[in-house]
Amino acid sequence: MKLRRHPKTEVLKEWLEGGGSAEVDAHIATCHRCAESLERFDDELPLADETSASVSDALAAVLRPPEDLTDRLEERVVARLDSRVMFGVVADLFGAGLEASKLLFTEEPPNDKN
Repeated sequence: MKLRRHPKTEVLKEWLEGGGSAEVDAHIATCHRCAESLERFDDELPLADETSASVSDALAAVLRPPEDLTDRLEERVVARLDSRVMFGVVADLFGAGLEASKLLFTEEPPNDKN
């Protein structure tokens, strides 16, 4: 289930301390505003060094792009380029047919300047 609103400050602070539901996890993973709030809370909370490091690691994991992002982007770019090439081929074929029909169906013979 997706949250309809941003979690309250208390809920975000509980999440930093290791509690939190799957809905909060999913929201934080996609919400830049809440991630920034968590960073601010992390700086304000008097946590032990170990806990602070684990919170920073958790935030880094949440904000890290997917590992397959580069592969997915490359696939989309190649697909987009391929579709443009195919469009160009179809346009060229259509244009050739159009020019041929003009030559076949014009009533005036072509001007020969020789």
